[in-house]
Formats: sequence, C-alpha cells, structure tokens
Amino acid sequence: MLFRSYLTGRTSSVNIHGVQSKERLVSYGVPQGSVLGPILFTLYVSALKDLLQKHDVAYHIYADDIQIYVPFKWESEGGHELAHQKLANCIADVKLWMSDNSLVINAAKTEFMYVQTAHQLRTYKKQPLQLRDCVIHPSKTVKDLGILFDETLTLDNNISSVVSRCYYEMRSIGRIRQNITRDACTTAMRSKVLSKLDYCNCVLAGCNQRQLYRLQKVQNQAARIISKTKRIEHISPVLEDLHWLRVDKRISFKVLTLVYKARNDKAPEYINDLIPSYVPTRQLRSSSASMLHIPRMQKQVTRGAFSICAPRLWNSLPPIIKEAESLDIFKKRLKTYLFPSDI
Repeated sequence: MLFRSYLTGRTSSVNIHGVQSKERLVSYGVPQGSVLGPILFTLYVSALKDLLQKHDVAYHIYADDIQIYVPFKWESEGGHELAHQKLANCIADVKLWMSDNSLVINAAKTEFMYVQTAHQLRTYKKQPLQLRDCVIHPSKTVKDLGILFDETLTLDNNISSVVSRCYYEMRSIGRIRQNITRDACTTAMRSKVLSKLDYCNCVLAGCNQRQLYRLQKVQNQAARIISKTKRIEHISPVLEDLHWLRVDKRISFKVLTLVYKARNDKAPEYINDLIPSYVPTRQLRSSSASMLHIPRMQKQVTRGAFSICAPRLWNSLPPIIKEAESLDIFKKRLKTYLFPSDI
C-alpha cells in the first residue's frame, strides 16, 4: 500500500513563458529529489549486474552511473581488438536492456578512456570504440563522481581542479575577512575549502610529494586567512592551534577510517575483499595483531592502490587503535596518533 500510493496518482504539467499545460498522469518514474527515489531506482536496475557478469567484465554501479572495465595487454596479438569487441557487445546489450525497461542510455555522455603507462601512451595508437549507431573517441580525462581521472592515473588534472576551486573560494572569504569573526571564518573555510580537499581524498594516497605540496599550500593559505598570519611567519603553530591535520595525514585518516569500517561490516563488501587478513604460514606473535595482507606491488603505478596502501597504513597502527570499540573512538584515537607527527 505504501509503494502503491507513492508511485501512482501523480500528475505532471509544463509551464513555458507563463503558459501552463494541462496536467497529465505520470505512468513511469519516481518524484525527483524524493527519499525513496534512489532506493527504488537501485532496486529497479539491480538486474543489470547479471547482464554485465554474463559478458565477463568488471564493473561498478552507483545509482545511474555505470563504469565498465575490460583489461587487456597491448603486447598480446589481438588483445586490443578483443577488448574492444567485448566492450562494444556489452554496451549494446546494456542499451537493449535499458530500452526494454523504459530507460535510455545517453550516448553523448558515454565516455571511453584507456588506462595505461606513460610508455604505452607514447608507443601505442589508441582506437575509437565502434558501436552500432555511433563512434566514441577515447578521452584524455573522465570525471567519475566528481574526480578527474587521466590516462596514466597521475591525478594531476584533478589536483589542479581542486586547487583552482579552493583558491576561488579563499579569495571570496578573504575579501570579507575583516568583517567577520575568527570562528565564522573558520566555519567558512571548513565548508568551502577543507571540504574540497577532503572529498574522495582516498584516491590521492599514492600521490608524490610535489602533488601533495600543492594541496598543502591551499591548506596553509586557508589557515593564514583565518589567523591573519603573514606569509613570512611559520604555519605549523597555526595548524596546531586550529587542530588541523596536514593534507597527507588527512588522506591517511580517511583511508584508515574506511579500513576500520570494512573490518567491522560498515562498508561495501567489495572493499573488505580488497584487504584480506594476514595469515602467517606458522604461529607467530603477529597472528593476533589484526594484521592485513600486503600484496606484492608489480608496478610503481600501483603504489596508490587501496589494496596496497591501506594494509600498509593499517599494519603500522598500534593495537589500541585497531581494536577500538566504536567508530567515534577509533577516529578520536587515530587523530591523536597522527597529530603529534604532523607538526
């Protein structure tokens, strides 16, 4: 009865230049912005995963956002063509499934990108993806849930975007700094600047010091505006007074929090599958230390992979933090642990 009343009896009309059309009964869909809308849509498209599994492709589905991954080796003969064909066949079946279920795939918003090393980028020629009704040319960057990924996964473009947006917000706050209190300025910086530095910062775990320094300069400037500290003055005491972790520690904090959630059944199951427990070949003292298995890193580009950086960070924590009774206690102990080495 609840779902019937929620989905039926709704009407819709169009207003163009002040002229209102007649109301028509809405036969499909859910109200935009509704509480049950995302849940019902997820249930509606849940059968799509069976179709993707049939094509033997890796995938992620988040609401109406679908990512499909097809691995191949450039060096293998015919590997490139086979990957293209598998991807094209999969997309064709997805379009057909959506058509049968009153949905439409937007070809104009469909993006396709090669993920490769810098050597492969210089050596091999990229081919467009041929579909039945259109051709999708490979992109150099794609945006996934607000994060810009490039072909070699350096995340330089994403960091440049974050830095640019943060400086824009700081200039706006800086203009009114003399007219607001320190607390109001701190609140504005947290909501407008730190929120951008912290958004999905888990993906920055493998970034080099040059990239992290660009983000750290943003945080330093935010702290200077709040405290009215001059550029020649040292910023560490200001960060300590604000009780802000530096950028690299904020990244570690986010990664470790996700590990704690996964190990306590508070995260998606696939996250937990990426961090299996360490099982020693013989009985050791580390057997009861809540250690995680660290896979062997085959290429330098994988140093930021969650399955590698997360176990390394987790294994370095003292047992009293890993065995915290709740998430709030874990976060409090973790920040205390990370903060002293931050200054």
